[in-house]
Amino acid sequence: MLRLLAFTFSMTLWNGINSQVVNKRSVLERNDDITTLFIMEHEVRVDSINRPAPLWGDLLFDDQPFYHNLDENCPVRYRWPPGLPVYMKRKLKPRTQYVCMKLIPPDELGAVQFGCETYTFDGDGPCDVAKVAEAITDTFPTELKQTLKEEYDLTVEMLNWLLASSMLNRPEERRIQVSWFGKPFEDGRLVCWPKYPGFGPADYEDIWGFLGALFVNPETKLDAAPERFMDYPPGYINRTRFHNIEWQSYQAPRLDAVIGTSLLNLGRDKSAYALRWAVDRWAGHIGRVLFSAMYQDGAYKCPDDITCVKDTVTSCDAPIAPAGARGLLNVFRSALHQRLPFVVSWDEACERRPYGIWVAVTHNAAVHCPNAWELGYH
Repeated sequence: MLRLLAFTFSMTLWNGINSQVVNKRSVLERNDDITTLFIMEHEVRVDSINRPAPLWGDLLFDDQPFYHNLDENCPVRYRWPPGLPVYMKRKLKPRTQYVCMKLIPPDELGAVQFGCETYTFDGDGPCDVAKVAEAITDTFPTELKQTLKEEYDLTVEMLNWLLASSMLNRPEERRIQVSWFGKPFEDGRLVCWPKYPGFGPADYEDIWGFLGALFVNPETKLDAAPERFMDYPPGYINRTRFHNIEWQSYQAPRLDAVIGTSLLNLGRDKSAYALRWAVDRWAGHIGRVLFSAMYQDGAYKCPDDITCVKDTVTSCDAPIAPAGARGLLNVFRSALHQRLPFVVSWDEACERRPYGIWVAVTHNAAVHCPNAWELGYH
């Protein structure tokens, strides 16, 4: 088992480094001038002039041509930050910060609204969708409203409208989701959310799904893969979008260790069902995207109108058709190791594709955008 050694380095020490042998590392916190690192016992050469090297676990992929082909064919400019360990650039903020606050307990009227069995548009009764939506956002602490406004320009009025307009969809799930915000806690339910989420409401079918991915169980916020609240029904991703999982939004080395030792080791069930059950607990966009994409044990079918990469990778622009759910997780690990975004799309995706290691998932959907694959990068 790898041992973790704590070291502190001044930022100025790294400004003049072009090539140096360093240990594999993940950054957990940072001040303006001092960065605290946890160093893993494994050395790798970092060259900020030529091409960046993976910062951990590269030897795990020595016998995997797929990984090395990706490594050789994905442009250096797509890797960020080039040539330096994650978060080491000046003025760069950590992307794994969480804010934790208690939801505000509902008043007497709000308690009634959270107990509604059905919702109406009558405008008068306590179960009117607009009033129930207001009761929900009334539980949001100021800091949560501030994050939503700063990251997505979502005002309370807009949130109320988004909640109300989709409240009658999926009625059984919605009733449970509404009641979740009003569950009796003596001084409010403690929730966490990422300060820099890396995903938004447009990535989900509705605002309810986005909130389910946003909230993190505070008991797991320090885990390599923080968990969502399991008593809140998760939402559904928007399959008309390309879903981009940025590696710097997570503690990549620790997450990779969880995947390699807890999910893919030989002593565990590696079926798609077992893997989906595991990632279903993960909070954030990563959990919902991987859960939705890891649907079968056998090889994935490539969309009819494009050519997918399987064993030989000659271009980082080509979509990958993984060899089942386990293969998809290995592709995701390759993205983590190479510090590249991980992009997943379905047949319905009809927008410009972001750069990154790209997995194309097909379900032979009735709605298909034949030109999406040719739209290129942002």
